[in-house]
Amino acid sequence: MSTPNKLRAILATERDLAFVGLIPNEVVNLMFDGEGMSIARAWREHLGPTQAELATRAGISQPGLARMEAARSPRKATRIKLAAALGLEVEQLLTLTAYSSFTDELQPALPLAK
Repeated sequence: MSTPNKLRAILATERDLAFVGLIPNEVVNLMFDGEGMSIARAWREHLGPTQAELATRAGISQPGLARMEAARSPRKATRIKLAAALGLEVEQLLTLTAYSSFTDELQPALPLAK
């Protein structure tokens, strides 16, 4: 399957997950619109805590949380802490990992906004 077709399949799957309520549409939209933020940051922004507040709840440093939000595949232990602090299931932070592996590969193929 070509890369654009893989992306379409992943996007369809993620939109389906949002449809059944595992990931709210607002979170999916934050990930795919505009900045294309990570799922961790999209969830945090959707739920409202600041980085400092969430880091305290998760028992990690704010700079550590910032690095985790910038990463496309954060460590499992960190995902578990973050899920608990956000009141989510760990699976809700894992569902877009497959999309992340395509980001660098697809970026040159995506049209630039004017």
